[in-house]
Amino acid sequence: MKIMLHGATMGSNFGDYLFADIFYNEVLECNREGRNLFFECPRFGIGKFFKRELRYQNKQSFKDLLTADLLIYISGGYFGEQKNLFLRAYLDF
Repeated sequence: MKIMLHGATMGSNFGDYLFADIFYNEVLECNREGRNLFFECPRFGIGKFFKRELRYQNKQSFKDLLTADLLIYISGGYFGEQKNLFLRAYLDF
């Protein structure tokens, strides 16, 4: 099975890293025989910090993106409010 993980993994936020670590290790445990990938895209994909700290060395191809069996959305930064825009944070609440 090919599992793709996606979430707030482009920066170096410690809370987002903890979520990514938990999710990635659970997927590795459950899907030992398959491919376990993080979404890779310049702005929204896994960043250098996360790759290094998670010891992630896989490479995602465009075909992997189209043929993944499962997409797991990791909790974290994307669910936060935009602190610089009070009105937007209020409307999202």
